[in-house]
Amino acid sequence: MTIFGWDASDFDWENGRMDLDEAAQDGIVFFSFKATEGTATKHSHYGETMSRARSAEIPFLGAYHVVRSVDIPAQLDHFLEYVDAATPWWRDFPDWFFQVDLEKWKYDPVSADTGTQFTSLLTERTGRVAILYASREQYGDSLHKSHYPLWNADYGPEHTGHYTIVYPGDFGRGWTPYSGRVPVIWQFGRYTKIGSQPNCDANAFRGTEQDFRQFIDFQNVPGTLRKGQRGEGVRWVQRRLQAHGYDPGPADGIFGAQTEDAVRLFQEANHLNIDGVVGPRTRRALETDPT
Repeated sequence: MTIFGWDASDFDWENGRMDLDEAAQDGIVFFSFKATEGTATKHSHYGETMSRARSAEIPFLGAYHVVRSVDIPAQLDHFLEYVDAATPWWRDFPDWFFQVDLEKWKYDPVSADTGTQFTSLLTERTGRVAILYASREQYGDSLHKSHYPLWNADYGPEHTGHYTIVYPGDFGRGWTPYSGRVPVIWQFGRYTKIGSQPNCDANAFRGTEQDFRQFIDFQNVPGTLRKGQRGEGVRWVQRRLQAHGYDPGPADGIFGAQTEDAVRLFQEANHLNIDGVVGPRTRRALETDPT
């Protein structure tokens, strides 16, 4: 199965009503909107559009920043300050992701290292997954130093029409590996129709909604978790323990005594190191579906 998404910006408001309810009814499962660019630009419709997307109950929502060749920490501050101000609810939204837009503009050929550094700081600051939108055509194998998931843009013939008809399929050229890995998302069209909106950027993810959720959650889990830690990674562990039939307490993102006890019981049942610490082996075991 393949699910589909739409990434947009203020420019899309020139093409239609930005009816996110209609987009959701038309099968859009993930949606992101441009918040900022560089250290000064803000897209004014970001907050309203994301509120519409949340109200439409699109399962997976995200914000994106267009990286420029300027001070990286300053760009990140600019981005997060605006995202916090315009969508303060994002930190409590369980299936939130970030999109880092890395492109080589004629006036600013942004380097692979600049995009990688921004993505690294973003994930460190937020604990959320950041998908690096960097096309195979522009960046090829220059992203080997980056371990972040890739979002490829590859349009081929510029077809118009409903996004499901335009999609070339799960074996199309946009899924070709580059920089040592297969992209997780393929932006396959920029003139597609979503709902009644024309000229939309359409994207595909090969998998189910549950696969996308597990991808986001798995990326959000740090390498090692132990008692006293907090964040989305802990919440992922708590939800997975619950799915496996263990009681870590509420999925509140706080690694307390009850969560530690549940981890120990899970480790004992799965013949892991009984240390109450979620390391790579325990994490892989939790990722499996309960039998």
